[in-house]
Amino acid sequence: MAGALSEVHDSSLELSLAEGDRILIRAEQEIDTTTLRRLRKLTEVLEDDLGINLGHGKFARMASTAATASSVVAVAIAGWNLVEAADTLRDASKRAESLQAVKEDRFGTFYRAIGLFVVECFLFTTPLNYKTAWKGTRYLNNHYLYRLRSTSKLLYRLTLSEVHYAIRGFTKEALRNADQFASYLAQVTIKSVKILQEYSDDGVDDLIETVRQEVEEFHAFVENSYQLIVPEIELQSVVQEVVKELSTFIDLSELSSKQIMSGIDI
Repeated sequence: MAGALSEVHDSSLELSLAEGDRILIRAEQEIDTTTLRRLRKLTEVLEDDLGINLGHGKFARMASTAATASSVVAVAIAGWNLVEAADTLRDASKRAESLQAVKEDRFGTFYRAIGLFVVECFLFTTPLNYKTAWKGTRYLNNHYLYRLRSTSKLLYRLTLSEVHYAIRGFTKEALRNADQFASYLAQVTIKSVKILQEYSDDGVDDLIETVRQEVEEFHAFVENSYQLIVPEIELQSVVQEVVKELSTFIDLSELSSKQIMSGIDI
């Protein structure tokens, strides 16, 4: 996948995230028919490999009419970032004797770049208000999240997390606050368990253990992926909050006595 994405490389534009707001101005100036065609190609590669619909047709139509839109800027920046990550991973794999010898953070950076691009494509191409899509429809789950989960848990968690940020309207820095961090863990875990319950062939056999595992994995995900020093919180209390919320649509009477005696106050 990285090799295929690298072939879409645009060497004429090198953007640095250190440029801050100026990167948006530069990116908007550089968006032309060629850029739109590259974005279409990026979406086609990911659609084929991940089995999801990123709306490559919309980029194709824009390119055919030489049209541009300010809303495509974020997608373009995410696309350039994705290609750069793909280049880095491809070059590292060429230098290494085997894939196992490639540093793990190279793959992590590549997955994060894919996740960001997927989220930007979703927000750009979906005909629905994304808050409505998140809360009231199955669009996001059907087209993105569960399929990504089966591809890569890291990619799945990143995409779920990024969409959560977009909907909540706060930055990752807010996770340094204990209350915000606990709320984040609870909400993404609830959404994750709901996805498992609805789309997994096996469903959720052990609810409490699944919740505990999801909370712990999302906690580790934030620390490792976003490189934040997170505040200390009581994970058990987050598990309790999640189980109580899930009890509104999952029948807890089916829990075994061992589960109920596990110390979770439900």
